[in-house]
Amino acid sequence: MPGRAERSATLRRMSTKCWLCTVCKQPISAGKGYVLIMDPRTNGHPLPASQRQQREEEDVAQRRRDAEAAKIAGDVERAKEIEAVVAAWDRVKAPPVPGQLMPLDVSDHLMVRLIEYPPVTFKAVHADCDADPDGKSAYWFGVERAATLDQWVAWAHHLAPKTWMTKKDISLMLAFWYANRDLGIPST
Repeated sequence: MPGRAERSATLRRMSTKCWLCTVCKQPISAGKGYVLIMDPRTNGHPLPASQRQQREEEDVAQRRRDAEAAKIAGDVERAKEIEAVVAAWDRVKAPPVPGQLMPLDVSDHLMVRLIEYPPVTFKAVHADCDADPDGKSAYWFGVERAATLDQWVAWAHHLAPKTWMTKKDISLMLAFWYANRDLGIPST
C-alpha cells in the first residue's frame, strides 16, 4: 500500500497535468478548448440508452430480414453468416435461467459487438482543432471546468442520471480523465 508521501506526489502530478487535445496532442489552456461527449456514430449529442437499445433491436430485425433475403436469392453462405451473428445475439442477450450456468463463448461476445450500439465517446479538443465547432450539438463543457480530478468526478456525478449515460459510459468517462493525461488508473 502506498505511503503518504507517494500518495501526495501522485496527487500533485495529477493536479498539474492539463488536458491534452485529442487531435493535435498539445496542452489545452483554460478558455481555449473543451471536452466533448458525443454519440460515436453521429458525433452529435449522445442518444438516450432506450434509443440505443431500440436501434440495436432494429438492427437485429433488419439482419433477420437480410438473412431471409439472402436465402431467397440463393446466397446460402451469406445467410449463414448473418444467422450466426443473430444467433450469437440471441444467446448473449437471453435472460438468465435461474440455477443454470451460461457457458461463456467469447466468439458470441465478439459477434455481438457488430450489433451493440457503442458507448459514448469523449474527446478533449482545442476550439481551433474541432472539425465541426458549430455542428451536431455534442454535449460539451470548457476544460477549465474539469481541471482537477475532483471536478471531473463532480461532472461524472452530474451526468450519471442523464438518460444517455449508462454505467459503462460513466466508467469510460472516469478512465478518460487518466488516459488523457497519460496516467494509469490507480490500483485498489
